[in-house]
Amino acid sequence: MKLFKSNAQEIIFRWLQPAWFKAKQAGDKEQMQHYNNLANYLRRAAGLPTQ
Repeated sequence: MKLFKSNAQEIIFRWLQPAWFKAKQAGDKEQMQHYNNLANYLRRAAGLPTQ
């Protein structure tokens, strides 16, 4: 089942992006990669281009 683009963008920008920046400030590369992977998975599920 395809994820709606608006739903994916909401999750990425409201939840994952702040968590990624918090991990970046803490210097936690493993968590940064984790959040990046989740965002890319959601982008692919919604048919959005991955970064």
